[in-house]
Amino acid sequence: MNTAIVTTDNKITPIIHELDVLPSFSSGAGFDLLQRLAKVFASSNLVLPQFQNNIPNCIIALDMAIRMKANPLAVFQNLYIVYGKPGWSATFVISSINSGGRFTPLRFETAGEQGKDTWGFRAVATDKDSGEKLEGPWVTWAMAKAEGWVEKNGSKWKTMPELMFRYRSATFWGRLYCPEVLMGMSTQDELVDIGVEARIAAAKPVSQPNPETNEKLFGKKVVIQEPDIAPAPTPKSEPKAKAEPAKKADVVTDVPAPTREEKANPLEEIDARLAEAGISEADFESWRDADCEGNDTATKAKALLSDWPQTLGKINGYLEFINNNDAHRDV
Repeated sequence: MNTAIVTTDNKITPIIHELDVLPSFSSGAGFDLLQRLAKVFASSNLVLPQFQNNIPNCIIALDMAIRMKANPLAVFQNLYIVYGKPGWSATFVISSINSGGRFTPLRFETAGEQGKDTWGFRAVATDKDSGEKLEGPWVTWAMAKAEGWVEKNGSKWKTMPELMFRYRSATFWGRLYCPEVLMGMSTQDELVDIGVEARIAAAKPVSQPNPETNEKLFGKKVVIQEPDIAPAPTPKSEPKAKAEPAKKADVVTDVPAPTREEKANPLEEIDARLAEAGISEADFESWRDADCEGNDTATKAKALLSDWPQTLGKINGYLEFINNNDAHRDV
């Protein structure tokens, strides 16, 4: 609301005007106002963590509060997210029903012996206009066990069953007689009790309808057929020419086996040859280490050493020796 101050005969008179714009999704100005309000709640530590610094969540919660004509802070403090789904606290549902003015406050009837399967509660209230007594469905201990609510890890049904009976029976009552209060949503404790099973069921693929069942329902068999889609033509490729096999390097077979002395330190002669060729020991060590990782020995040896056949036998013997004896890798 806008407030204007008018001065008449030295008197200050406030004049109240209705807001020209209401926070909503229906107009650009309304959405801007909704965002401004959401920023206020997002910066507050009085709201639940899922709304703090989360303007999109605050916008949605504010819209719900406006539609329900509820206090926004009450919505921000009682709207939870469980397994990715929003849910009210049961106390908020009971409070909304009791303060709505259409019904008398909820009361609870009990039956059966505590701890037995017949033990249960139901919520009741009276319609103020018609005077009709409105009775909710019974929630029994047998139902709680059959639905798996009791056996879940950390279940409150084991530690505070009377409170859980009242919460669940009030939710069932509200869903029957004033679903607009719940806005089609579950309560937080319901989502916890449904838990993983609901997510698994939601992820299961839809099965093909049974033709026999369809025949009973519709008088004829109805089969959903997948459309026939011709496979895309495979592009013709030109015949590939046969690749010639790679030429293998000539294998030196007449190289004498290295002696024990050569295996012990075969690089002395190689170092002298490399020095004559102007190749540093560091360059050779880099080549040797790379060669141990699987590079082409023959090509690099030919490039570095002129006396190829004799040197190859020494290098191969040395590499075999150091690969089989880790203690000599740094020689």
